[in-house]
Amino acid sequence: MTTTAPDTRRWQFLDDYCPQCNPLGHNADSRVRLASLTEPTEVRRSGSTGAVCRYVCTLCGHTWTRSDLWTAQSAGLDTKQPKEAA
Repeated sequence: MTTTAPDTRRWQFLDDYCPQCNPLGHNADSRVRLASLTEPTEVRRSGSTGAVCRYVCTLCGHTWTRSDLWTAQSAGLDTKQPKEAA
């Protein structure tokens, strides 16, 4: 039986940089980028192909929403199902 060691790299899912901690985004140095990388606290569909992600920074507590960064397909949301009524 062959076993493999678990991947110790951090799984990144729909991450974004906190705009308060890292206003330079991907242009900042690697330490700032790594420290300000935040996973979404909420992901929902927007229209038929979009995804809206809500973030809360664990460093400063800043909250923000992005609807221009990810698609529903990249977020793993089923784009074939009709959107639920609000």
